[in-house]
Amino acid sequence: MVSFTARGLMPPVFTPLNDDLTINYGAIPPYAKFLADSGIKSVLVGGTTGEHMSLAVADRKKVIDAWVAAGKSTGLHIQVQVGGAPLADVTELVSSVALLNAEGREEEGHRRVGGCRQEHRAAHTGAGRRSAPR
Repeated sequence: MVSFTARGLMPPVFTPLNDDLTINYGAIPPYAKFLADSGIKSVLVGGTTGEHMSLAVADRKKVIDAWVAAGKSTGLHIQVQVGGAPLADVTELVSSVALLNAEGREEEGHRRVGGCRQEHRAAHTGAGRRSAPR
């Protein structure tokens, strides 16, 4: 069972991009250090400001990898948004996050989609949860 111990403000972080719109992974460690030095204890990776809905799963995983590594060196707790994608992508991301030992994950799935039937939302969320460690 993963336990969530983070407390306090958890800002959503942006995904830094280069001028050619590729991801600037090199900007993540100093960004994490700046946040930690400013008193931040936890961050949300891939939320609405993280542009994860615009990224391929492989890129999302690399961004998560970079933040988890930065979190280990700065002491930041890393919360990861894995939803808002096709179910197969969500389960792949949940499994990847579990292997990285990120502290938590947030599944949005269909919560924001109007007109989706309750049983579909439950199936989507349940499948993502089954991919996570106990």
